[in-house]
Amino acid sequence: MSARATRSGSEVEWSSVYGFMKERGYTLRPRYHPDWEALWDSNELSSFSCEDRIVQRHAFCLDATGLDGTPVYIKKVDRRKHPSEAAIAEFLSSSTMMSDSYNHTVPILDSFAYTKDPDIYYLVMPLLRRFDDPPFTTIKESVDFVYQTLQGLTFMHEHNVAHRDCSAQNIMMDARDLYPNGWHPMSPWLTPDVKGFVHPRKNRCDANIKYFFIDFGLSTRFAPGESHLVVGAKGAAAAPELSREVSYNPFKLDVYLLGKVFQQHICQPYDGVPFLDPLMKDMTAFRPDDRPTAKDALKRWQDICESNQASSMRRWLHKRGESASERLARDIILSAIYGYTKLTSA
Repeated sequence: MSARATRSGSEVEWSSVYGFMKERGYTLRPRYHPDWEALWDSNELSSFSCEDRIVQRHAFCLDATGLDGTPVYIKKVDRRKHPSEAAIAEFLSSSTMMSDSYNHTVPILDSFAYTKDPDIYYLVMPLLRRFDDPPFTTIKESVDFVYQTLQGLTFMHEHNVAHRDCSAQNIMMDARDLYPNGWHPMSPWLTPDVKGFVHPRKNRCDANIKYFFIDFGLSTRFAPGESHLVVGAKGAAAAPELSREVSYNPFKLDVYLLGKVFQQHICQPYDGVPFLDPLMKDMTAFRPDDRPTAKDALKRWQDICESNQASSMRRWLHKRGESASERLARDIILSAIYGYTKLTSA
């Protein structure tokens, strides 16, 4: 993010709750201290060497550090605009829910209302990375991503929660095993002190990776027996049925949106995972009634994976259009980075 010696309006708002967050056990970065002055202004330093040059990415989200030094992510929720978001997130993150291995919704570590405005609510979550950063390198990695996200969607639907915005930007991963020394929350390609670049220490195949759905601002939780029909056209990704006037089934919308993630981030950019294509195409069928349920999609994926040889799963993924020489060069580079002699070319 570019350097800026003055804070934006949303940054000033976060600065105003610095003390409140401190009382709750969370310390915002120096840039958000009420008395902040740009280090590069006062010390004649280059802004690129100063951590406090990094600005926030989203007005309603900011990173912080807990009492034990753990980095966290705090989301500000205005319950006047999103009356159900916090309640759904907390419901899915309850101790009973979190004990279910199919639960891939982001854990809520802490939550509290702002003392000066009870309609402003803060959700504290672990610091996560985008699911595709770093990119997939082996077939097994993409297979595991599909498996975990279908598990997560099945879990939400079985508990009568429709996400309604489960597009790529709302799927994250716990990447601590890849980056044991961390990364900068707002510039994830940099080290926490912005002095250098981060690199994954291992391949995802040998890391403990878990994927999570985040952002329940558009989500709906249905009561038992309640009609599963909604209206609304908001969301980061388009879908055929989205409408402000004609009702539709949001569970089938979720299946479509996740299918588009598989299409755009696995099937289209990579060779080597053709066995995902039939399921992806069914999930993204134009007519909602032609799409499988999340549970059925998960069962199909389990059957597909069982019918493919386990040895083929650890092959390198290749980008579509790569020449034989490019593939060979990429295989050599990846093997040098991760030290895998077992992996073969797909």
